[in-house]
Amino acid sequence: MLKLNTAIYQKIAEKRSNLDQLREFRSLADDLVNELENIGEDLGRMKGGTASIASIVANWQNVIQSISLASIGLMRLVNENAANEEEKEEMEVEGKDGEKPKLKLKEIVQYPEPLVRIKLEQERDFGEAKSNEKDVEEENEDNIHEN
Repeated sequence: MLKLNTAIYQKIAEKRSNLDQLREFRSLADDLVNELENIGEDLGRMKGGTASIASIVANWQNVIQSISLASIGLMRLVNENAANEEEKEEMEVEGKDGEKPKLKLKEIVQYPEPLVRIKLEQERDFGEAKSNEKDVEEENEDNIHEN
């Protein structure tokens, strides 16, 4: 009988040990689930961040095109001014003593067309913004030609 009691107590001790290990395993599994949920939330935030970065990178193409247009316009203006300077005529103006000194016409300094910023609210408004940008560019060209 004594051997039976000790065998039963031994099995009970093993079962308690297994129960403690199972409780520890469940605790670790719950911690793992919480960590994986946190990682999932972080990945969701990162996905939103990468979408924003992709949008910014896509907008850089428009920025580069605007800078290119501005530099081409400036280069064209510099070339026109150099050509005009070579062909510039001298003008005679009567002085006080009746002499006729020769004075060069002052060169009119023209500045390149300013870049216009247009805030795009959503991607679907992009086409409308492009047409507005073309209208603004045409107005700027008209204003320059009038001056």
